[in-house]
Amino acid sequence: MTAQESRGRKGGAWSQFLSGLRRKTLGDGQLLFREGEHGDEMYIILSGRVILHRLTDAADELCLAMLGPGQVVGELALFTPGSRTATATVRGRTVVARLNRRELLERMVRKDPAARELLRGTTRVVVRRLRHTRDLTRILEAHLEGAPDREIDRRLARLMTAHEGRVLRNNLRGSGPR
Repeated sequence: MTAQESRGRKGGAWSQFLSGLRRKTLGDGQLLFREGEHGDEMYIILSGRVILHRLTDAADELCLAMLGPGQVVGELALFTPGSRTATATVRGRTVVARLNRRELLERMVRKDPAARELLRGTTRVVVRRLRHTRDLTRILEAHLEGAPDREIDRRLARLMTAHEGRVLRNNLRGSGPR
C-alpha cells in the first residue's frame, strides 16, 4: 500500500497524520540523502519525483527506481536505522514529509490509525523489494553456475516485465509500486 492508498482509506486521519510531519522542499538535482549516510527517517513524497540510484563497483551509476507522489523512500530506516543503501536525488521541484522511527513509534503507541496503515503499507513495500532482490539473486546464481545466456536473458526479461508491469499499472492508477 502506498501513502496515497492510505489517504484514500482514512481521509481525515491521513490528512491529520501528514499535517504533523515536517516537510521539506527540494529543487531539481538536490540530494535527499546519499548512499552510506546514516539514516533514521523515511520520506513520503507529496509532489515531484525522486530517483534512487547507486554506484556499482565499476563506478557506474545504476538507477534503481523512480518514485513519485504517494510513494515512500528511505523506509528501511524505520526498521533498521543505519547506512543508506542508495542515493535519492530529486527531479523537479519536490515536496516530501519526513517521518523518523521515534515519531512513528509514538504514533503507534497513541493508536493512530494512519500510522498503523502506513506501517502496514511500508512493510509490504519492503517485502516486495526483498522478493525482487531474491529473484535477481537466483538469476545471478544460475548465471554463475553456467546457465545458458538465453535462459538468463529469458528469466531477466520475465522478472523485469512483471516488475515494470506492476509499476505501470499502479502509476496509471495514481499510486506507487506494489
